Amino acid sequence: MSEGLDALPSETLTDWVSYADVVAVVRVGKESRGELTSDEEQAGEGLELRCVDLTIVDTLWTGPRGVAPDHEITVSPNAWVVSAGEKDRLLVFAEASHMEIGHDYLVPLVRDDAFDPAWQALSITSVLPFDGAVVGQGEVLLDEAGAKAPLEELSHATQSLWGAGREEVIRLLDSTPPDAIAEELSSLPPTARFREVRRATTDTE
Repeated sequence: MSEGLDALPSETLTDWVSYADVVAVVRVGKESRGELTSDEEQAGEGLELRCVDLTIVDTLWTGPRGVAPDHEITVSPNAWVVSAGEKDRLLVFAEASHMEIGHDYLVPLVRDDAFDPAWQALSITSVLPFDGAVVGQGEVLLDEAGAKAPLEELSHATQSLWGAGREEVIRLLDSTPPDAIAEELSSLPPTARFREVRRATTDTE
């Protein structure tokens, strides 16, 4: 288990509608592995990205930029810890979905050339189980100790959506206003938009 730092905020539904390009239902297909860098190979240890193919099953919300992913995209939710002479270990982030093959997830997706691949989840903790078209049904989210994470310790966005079905998710997203500054900068890619919002907020403090 590990904790991760996110490039974009996702704590609230306001964050979702301020920075996501779409909120989609995805189904996880096959997985593949990246490669160690040359320095990691020489050291005999490092991280190999775990990449998963996602099929876009349904789009529940679209942001003002109007960009949409292809029917299938590839993202990297976690990685394998590789060390010579030891069994590879999967690095899983606390309170984040593993993205298990064959399962459905609700995901706020962003398109930004600052990422590789360009399409990614808004954050590692914003990917929510969605089996049976119900938020929270399916994979169990774990805390840093590997135990089931209490709902009250998850993000406000997760708590707001937990137990919601498709129509309720749409209603909650449509009824949430974005950050006013982010809305004015909605033509910018998400990372640049967030950078400008932080700069404007700092200037007014």
